[in-house]
Amino acid sequence: MNIFDQKSEERPAEAGRTLLRTPFEPAAASARVRQLAAAEDASNRGPHARAVARLAAALNAGGPQRASRPPGASSGIVQRVLTGDQQAVFNELDAEPAGENAALFARAQALRADLSEAKGNDETDRKAVGALIAKFTRGGGKKKVATAPVTKEPKAWEWTGERQAAAALLGTARESVMASAAPSLVTGVGKQEIPADPRDPNAVETSVPVVHHQPDPRAAGLGLWAGLVQGLETTKTPANTLHMLHFPNLLGGEIQVPLSQHASASESGAPDYFVHDARAPLVMHSTMGLMQGGAPPSAQASAAASSGETFDVSYKAFLAKLGHVKSVLKVGDPQLAEWMLMIVMSPSIAPAVIRDEAPEIDAAQLQTLFELVTTWMVAEPVRHASSMLSGVMELELIEQGGRTFEQALVGTDVSSPTHPMSHIGSESQGRDAEQAEDIVRGKSGEMLQPFNQVTGKQMAELTQSFGSDAPAELAELVRFYTTEVQQTLGD
Repeated sequence: MNIFDQKSEERPAEAGRTLLRTPFEPAAASARVRQLAAAEDASNRGPHARAVARLAAALNAGGPQRASRPPGASSGIVQRVLTGDQQAVFNELDAEPAGENAALFARAQALRADLSEAKGNDETDRKAVGALIAKFTRGGGKKKVATAPVTKEPKAWEWTGERQAAAALLGTARESVMASAAPSLVTGVGKQEIPADPRDPNAVETSVPVVHHQPDPRAAGLGLWAGLVQGLETTKTPANTLHMLHFPNLLGGEIQVPLSQHASASESGAPDYFVHDARAPLVMHSTMGLMQGGAPPSAQASAAASSGETFDVSYKAFLAKLGHVKSVLKVGDPQLAEWMLMIVMSPSIAPAVIRDEAPEIDAAQLQTLFELVTTWMVAEPVRHASSMLSGVMELELIEQGGRTFEQALVGTDVSSPTHPMSHIGSESQGRDAEQAEDIVRGKSGEMLQPFNQVTGKQMAELTQSFGSDAPAELAELVRFYTTEVQQTLGD
């Protein structure tokens, strides 16, 4: 069966999805929101307290939700929105091994009987619990199937039907996201003197254009990030332009993420962008253009470097930086991913919520989270727009414990591929992959380039995230991070 076929049966769009690992506790959430509101009222920013509470509610208190499958669930059953007691019973039964068991069979039947449309459950809820009932019958609910014929492994470059279906699915999702784009704002233009790269004897100090961008303050979710992507693409600036993305926040300040513009190595006239560490200086190289200049000459930089942190810019460097953040804050990958999903939803509200949950986080650590989010939500999507969805899927998998940042950024083995745009050559492959998404849907008359790693890794990502429900689940992910998040957190 082609799991990427968009004709697959879709689940109801209104099904809820919880992003967090812990269940909603009304009393605790209410106390937390009151605490946030009191803190903001004390600084004469009462309206901001309500905005902070909205993001807290969206992530912790049953705000916008969509259905999810916990990675590694023993039966592969999709969990739906159940009551706390029902969910506890479901989790306990789902963890039991399959096989004939009269006591567990009776408990599963009782849970099934407790579900009804009147209690907010739909047919998929009942089917999920019905699968549990089958699990405890003779044979563990497994059906005997005929041995499938041996299929020939496709060539690495070959566009099979399944691969074309996956590209079409990604292309349709990408168009939906870009259609939600809220145009970003150009808030200023100017010039900046960039010193010569001391490592290059032919380099000279150069004055470069600087363009300042800000997302639409009324936008939230993927529409906000799609607007920034479109804003960069339509600015029509030359190579070696410095773009500064400004993210004002409810704490009264803003986070700035610098991007340098370069000519695409694979597509004539197309721009390419690199995110830089905001703490480190930029230099001008005679052939490479704007480049990271290494660690800044400051006491803070020396202290950071001595503790193992890096000022380089690469996926390997991001892994080291996140390791430093985890070590200082004493948190794990899931917590960092959860905060980064908050930034995806609302970069203006997220810093206040993150500081509430981790008061010891400093500006540099928060900056690191913004720089990786911007890499996945802006710089990579300029090369391949559907990779914006890859960034969200990676963060969700990490937040749910199904992946690690090490796997996503630098990889650990071939069975767990990295982010689709993390390998050498992904810039040109990403542009080919986006073109393929249009060709297989009949929206372009160009010739298909050979199938490549980018679409291949996106297919693996879809399978790990959604299994055979990829078409319905990806559509639901798009709806959630565009429509639902915008309605809850935007204006």
